[in-house]
Order: sequence, then C-alpha cells, then structure tokens
Amino acid sequence: MKIALGKHDATADYLATLGGCMLRRPRSRRKASFIRNLTIDSRSCDAGSLFIALPGSRSDGHLWIPDAISRGATTVLLHESRCGEFATLLDRTGTWALVAKEPLHALYRMATEYVSLLNGVTTIGITGSCGKTTTKEMLASILSQEFPTVKTPGNYNSTLGLPLSLMQIGDHHKYGVFEMGIDHIGEMDTMLGMLAPNHAVLTNIGISHAEKLGSISAIMTEKGKLLKNARNGYFMGMDEPSRKAMEHIAGHPQGFWGIHATEGVTGIRDEGLLGWTIIYQGTEIHVPAIGKHSLKDALAAISVARHLGVGEEFIKHGLEKVENLEGRSRVVSGDVTVIEDYYNAAASSTTSILDFMAATSWKGDKKVVLGDMKELGRYSDRAHEMIGRRLLLASPSSVFLYGTDTKKTWNILRSGGYAGQLVYSDDEHEVNRALERNIHRGDLVLVKGSRGMAMEKFLPVITAKNAILGGDRQCYA
Repeated sequence: MKIALGKHDATADYLATLGGCMLRRPRSRRKASFIRNLTIDSRSCDAGSLFIALPGSRSDGHLWIPDAISRGATTVLLHESRCGEFATLLDRTGTWALVAKEPLHALYRMATEYVSLLNGVTTIGITGSCGKTTTKEMLASILSQEFPTVKTPGNYNSTLGLPLSLMQIGDHHKYGVFEMGIDHIGEMDTMLGMLAPNHAVLTNIGISHAEKLGSISAIMTEKGKLLKNARNGYFMGMDEPSRKAMEHIAGHPQGFWGIHATEGVTGIRDEGLLGWTIIYQGTEIHVPAIGKHSLKDALAAISVARHLGVGEEFIKHGLEKVENLEGRSRVVSGDVTVIEDYYNAAASSTTSILDFMAATSWKGDKKVVLGDMKELGRYSDRAHEMIGRRLLLASPSSVFLYGTDTKKTWNILRSGGYAGQLVYSDDEHEVNRALERNIHRGDLVLVKGSRGMAMEKFLPVITAKNAILGGDRQCYA
C-alpha cells in the first residue's frame, strides 16, 4: 500500500530536513521532483514515490530498491551503510536518496516534525483490544460528511503504520482519526512521541496480545498512556469492566458511550443480518454492521462526533455509508450465507459473534468454522475453553475447529455432550474436505479466527458451493 502525501509540494530536500537525513543528490543532477506518496512496498511504487527501505522479518527492504526505482520511485530512504552499494544505480537513474543512520527512526522523526508544522487539524487516537478499525471507520465516515477528514488506511495501526498514516494529513484537513494499536510494552510511548492526539477513544480492554504484553494489568497500563496523554481527554464505554482501573490510570474521561450512555440515543432495534437501527435525536439510523460489538463501536463514534459538534444529519449519513471491511463481520449472502469474520479474533469478539449467531433467526442450519485465537499467552487455554462453553450454549448444527489451540475448545464440546457434527484438525486440507462434504444450500456459516490462521483459505470451498448452487453473492455492508 502506498500512502498519498498530504503536502503536495514536498521535495526530497524538505523530507530530508524533517527526518534529519543526509540528502544524496544523483550525479546526473536531475531536478528533484515532488514526492507524491510514500511506501514500504516496492510493488506499489510509481512516479513520485518515496520508497522506504526497512529491514523486515521476511525480507530486507534494501534488496528491493532496484525494483522500486524500475517502477518509477524518484527518491529512496535507506541506511547509511548501504548507500555505497547503490551509488551507481542511484546516479545512473537520477534517483535522490535520503540517507539515515536508522531509516525507521528517520521516518518517526519525519512524521513528528511533519505533524508539528500543521495547524487546524483535530486528531483522535483510538486504542483498545478489539474494535479499533470499525470504530475508526465509523467515526471517520461521520466526520468526513461535513469536513475533510483523514484516517488510518486499512489497519496501519502499528508503530510503522502510524507515521505513514500521519503523513497523509494536509493543510485542508479538519480531522484526523488514527488507530494506535500495540502488542509490545513501550510501543505506545513511541506512538505518543509522534502524536499526542486531541482526543482518545478506548474501545475496550481484553486479553488480545497478552502473550507479548504479559498481563491484563500491563495491557491497561500501556493503553492508558494514550488516554492520559490525550490533550483534551478521552472517551470510554460506560459498561467497560475495567472502567474504574482505567480511571485510576488515566483520570476521569471527558465522555462515555454505551447503550444507556450515548446522549441522544432513545432506541435501538436489532435488524439481524442487516445490522442495527439506532434512534438518535428522533432520527432512525441504519448501521450496516452486525453483532453487539459493532453496535458499541457505532455508539462510541456517535458520542465522539456529538462532542465535536457534528449534526445529526451528518452522523446519520456517515454511519449509513460505512462499508464493512473484508473479514470484519461482513455478511455475504447467497444459497450459502457466510459471515466473514476472519481478520482477527479475540475472546470478546468471538463470544459476541457467536451470541449474535445464536440469536439470529434462520431457517436453515447454522455452522461455525473457528481457528485459533493467537497471542493470548497464559490466558489462551482458558479463553479457548470459554469459547467451547459458549458454543454449547449457541448450539450450532456443526462446528469445524482448525489449529492447535482449538483442541481445548474441542475437548469442552466433547465433554459437554455437544450433539451436532464436530470436526477438529490442525490440517487445513482435512478441514476443507469436511466442509466440502457438509456445506449445503440454506446454511449460515461463520468463519472466524486470528489473522495468523488465514481462515480465508476455507472460503473457496464454501463459495464454490454458491457457484455450484447458482446463488447470487451480495455483501451486507
């Protein structure tokens, strides 16, 4: 993904100054062109790209500098120790270079200085164990109905994604809505070094990333740093179980959200697979997102937007225009209807979508395909066992479990006397064969699991059934 640069007249010289980099001019003395976008993926480079060469767990970005230049990149950011290696190529192609001791730190500094020069933009930072992306999409959609608004693209919510996201801000933007996600101690400090937002939103506290963060206490402390450092205050759920602990860490919120806490909301109607209807200021708003977790995200967006003075017509139009991102509780209808919820999985979000499925009126069979919930650390066994107990209550007609951690779920279902069809395997081919045999016309199928499980690999078998049966696929979004 490439990030469009918010400042349209930025040159290599300008960005080198912001990032504290040495500027290397090509011997051809080709005039520096304006930099229009930034990217860490050489495949997305084109004319006007700044390619940022970073070392990674899978590949060293410096190896892709030739590819980036061949695709049109006019400038590269690289490590000083590698400059000589590419000198001939840079000179021959007339490519400018930003040379840094640490390219990632140069990017941090660049983003920090870039934001410091902007005036008039109100920033909102969103953190939490789950629901960050949906809340960001909803709030940004609302704000953009009235004013130019920039947001985190996709899920660029890490210490690498945030600086790239910030570089999108232009002088014309009124609002910026940014996810600030962490999975290591100290990452929030790095993010706050780049952006101390005007307002912060805490979606919830759960056990996501507990494997790396260590404990619920550490999760609250790290996420609490954002709330404490938001310049004008923060928002949180009135019914958040950790509310008192978070207030002890970050002080009293400037506002709450929730079914009984979002001001102006007088009624809520569950529309099943079509989402929710929220009565706000006497106006019906259709929110095309399923499950109570999505309802809470919408209420958070309404509360923040209301505080910022956004009118009810803009709130309505913004929420109704939100499109569910692929893999995030998206409903795709057909002869076999699929709930695609495979982008990630936490205990709370899995519980919520299972509860939704159990409560949804459906004439056919309900079937569940679950993968491991990753990065839960010492809470993993307990969480997977809890999901097993939830499945016993939901009682779908079939359960397909994939991975190693879901063996705990399988044990609970077996010992609990689950009466439906139960398949467990850590072999994706075996699970696919079971799905191929057991998916039928009229089924409602939930596909859920952590990103690392790549649960979308099971969709072809399910969607092939639609093709065979002649079903029309329609997204509810």
